[in-house]
Amino acid sequence: MTITSPAQTSETLASKQPTSVRDALEYASAYEQVAAFLAANPDLAEQATVHLARYTHIVPPADADPVAFIVDAAKKGREFGATIEEWADGKHGGVKIHLGPLYVSVYTTADRVCRKVVVGVIEDVKYALVVDLDGNPRKDADQAEAVAQ
Repeated sequence: MTITSPAQTSETLASKQPTSVRDALEYASAYEQVAAFLAANPDLAEQATVHLARYTHIVPPADADPVAFIVDAAKKGREFGATIEEWADGKHGGVKIHLGPLYVSVYTTADRVCRKVVVGVIEDVKYALVVDLDGNPRKDADQAEAVAQ
């Protein structure tokens, strides 16, 4: 007689399920990770808005240093084991903390955390955070390199 653990049984059942069931189980697991991340970081949870889509948004409080808040969230995400992605566009800038197919975005308006970086001879504007994900200030060349990645 072979004895299997509940986790092994669950994995076996999931592998025999249709794609829709496997996808739903993956999302359920990711939502549990988002909940655990927010529970472990009550300062972030207080600012969070959870959407029943792929994302949860967190905007720094008005009285907080937005750069420090975003860097702190990125560090907490890394410590949690999440993948961190820097992102910026013409309106907003921040990080995405990826937890499976879901992500927690921590961001604010670009004018508070980004600097405009001109790339190339013809103005091709991209945006990059003014600090790296460890909180170190970037020089223009460092920002251009971050945009190129």
